[in-house]
Amino acid sequence: MESGGLVTRAGIAVGAVAPTVVFCKEAAGFLTNRNINTLAEDERSRFVELMQQPASPIDDLRASSWYRREVLFNAAKSIFE
Repeated sequence: MESGGLVTRAGIAVGAVAPTVVFCKEAAGFLTNRNINTLAEDERSRFVELMQQPASPIDDLRASSWYRREVLFNAAKSIFE
């Protein structure tokens, strides 16, 4: 990312929300060549949706699938803070 907030390259991988680590290719592509500081609310929401698409969490002893989706949702939103 450039100092002004322009994303020149992006790569996003998440774990614990699918059987293996997943790369959020569409979410990374969405951010590329956009200024992260000036994204409209609907663009931010779209990014969060793209982050959640490859997720397929399960319930297990460590966390429920609901909790894993919530953490991913909040983590995706937090990049704008």
